[in-house]
Amino acid sequence: MLIPLFFIRYQTPVVRNIQDRVALLTKLPVLHQESIQVLRYGRGQYCHEHLDLLPGDEAGPRMATILIYLMDSEEGGEVRDCRLGVELKCEINAQLFEPHT
Repeated sequence: MLIPLFFIRYQTPVVRNIQDRVALLTKLPVLHQESIQVLRYGRGQYCHEHLDLLPGDEAGPRMATILIYLMDSEEGGEVRDCRLGVELKCEINAQLFEPHT
């Protein structure tokens, strides 16, 4: 079962570093970021094709998605963005920045 782990803003020095770097990359303040979400997919698990939408009253598309791999995978783990025609291999520190327009 996939259980997400969420970190609140500046919860740890590592989270602060990641959020500050995301702010530099996106040119948006940290206050505009959602909580960092960490997911670990097991063998055979995957994320279905979907649109990134904000929940609840803020309903609408996200401004951007940033994906950072925290570990390597010998097989599988790729992320495909069919709209952009991009595939990201699962390698530690590999990053995908996708602005949503």
